Amino acid sequence: MRKVFLGLALLCAGACSLFGQTTQTLCDLFPNCVTGSAVPDDVAYQLVFLSAAVPNNPTQEQLKRQQNIIAAIGLTDDDAAFLTSSLVGFRDSYINLYTSFVADIVNGADFNIRGNLFLAERAALVSKVQTTLQNGLSPSDPSVGTDGGYAILDSFVQGSKVHMETVLNPR
Repeated sequence: MRKVFLGLALLCAGACSLFGQTTQTLCDLFPNCVTGSAVPDDVAYQLVFLSAAVPNNPTQEQLKRQQNIIAAIGLTDDDAAFLTSSLVGFRDSYINLYTSFVADIVNGADFNIRGNLFLAERAALVSKVQTTLQNGLSPSDPSVGTDGGYAILDSFVQGSKVHMETVLNPR
């Protein structure tokens, strides 16, 4: 029943956009939706990473979009290059996790068990990239009052939350 509700809600959201009704949001459809600062950090980082990641063989348009997003973050050139290289494979790994999850559900896997596994795998993927970035981006230098690369990225992610919404535990 929950899968049917989720599917119908997503179908309705898609239909609304097809007919020009763009005011419909996740929070209009789900009572357990959160926005802004209530969006969990791991979800916010996941959304930023997905928006900045490109496929293995990106088009020029995809590369330009990535450059624009990374420029908006405000990193130094070296930190921007490190972020870009750290996101290589992230998008594809995320898509593989999601595709596997959907296929398992379609093939009869228990939604709660498989959903929890997907959430854990997704969190581990995001955490791995975060750890790589924490260890590889330029450090903060309090003696001269500069923020390091990860602090700049975190500030961007936190500021981006005002544009995010997500459903907590949609099951």
